[in-house]
Amino acid sequence: MYLSVCTRPDIAHAASYLSQFNNCHGSDHWTAAKRVLRYLKGTRDVGLVYGKTSDPLTGYQRTVALSSMGAEYMAISDVTKEAVHHRSFILELSPGSNGKITLYSDNIGAIKLAENPVFHNRSKHIDVRHHFVWGIVDNGEIELSYKSTEDMAPDILTKGLPGPKHRKCVKSLGLSCDYMRTD
Repeated sequence: MYLSVCTRPDIAHAASYLSQFNNCHGSDHWTAAKRVLRYLKGTRDVGLVYGKTSDPLTGYQRTVALSSMGAEYMAISDVTKEAVHHRSFILELSPGSNGKITLYSDNIGAIKLAENPVFHNRSKHIDVRHHFVWGIVDNGEIELSYKSTEDMAPDILTKGLPGPKHRKCVKSLGLSCDYMRTD
């Protein structure tokens, strides 16, 4: 678990899934665990590289949403809180920077709701505390932008992916390794 949490997020999904069977594992689970270990052995040169834009924020929501748009909107709200905090910190350290932050979402409905401060029938169940996003977006502190689900790097943390998509997400997370270089 240490590796998946601290240094190798590319195995987070596999480690999380296998940990469910610590007390009642079978031969299939043992085979899968050995496969993860073989993957780690074969990619031992992989490691996190923290760069200027490498700050992935993912996690679980505290509130259950009634729709995917609602869930994405609440996620935008939660990430906005963190982004505003990071923005103020960045502006303290680098007063000359513009501090503009772009947040990406794969849900157009959630983006439209965050950019349009009007109560809708489909969003009336969303707690009012999430609507502070309207002011932040309106002030221009944060820009919301659509990004296709295919291009979302955090997928590697939540689901098993085929090889090419896995490698793409590993690169997007800022993991650096020799086996993925094409030059």
